[in-house]
Amino acid sequence: MGPATALWTEAKIDFTVTREFVLKHVDPILHPRLNSKIAFGEGLTDDTYIEWILQRGRRLFLILVEIEAAIGLASPCGSFAYHKSTLKNSNS
Repeated sequence: MGPATALWTEAKIDFTVTREFVLKHVDPILHPRLNSKIAFGEGLTDDTYIEWILQRGRRLFLILVEIEAAIGLASPCGSFAYHKSTLKNSNS
């Protein structure tokens, strides 16, 4: 475990990555989708995207937020950028 990893304990990640944190960092146009069942689960899970993030993906979500900030992917609202091609491809 490197020095940066030691700074982010599980408790700190759980405290930081809340539903509100996720909503703040996801473009508002995608908020309804967070409450949808995961499309790739194909009957394996009834979880929604937000449940999956909060139950299994907090650390990954936090990393993605940090990467977004580091390389400037944020949309003007300061959240993950909305790309029409993302929704188009996911609905196929």
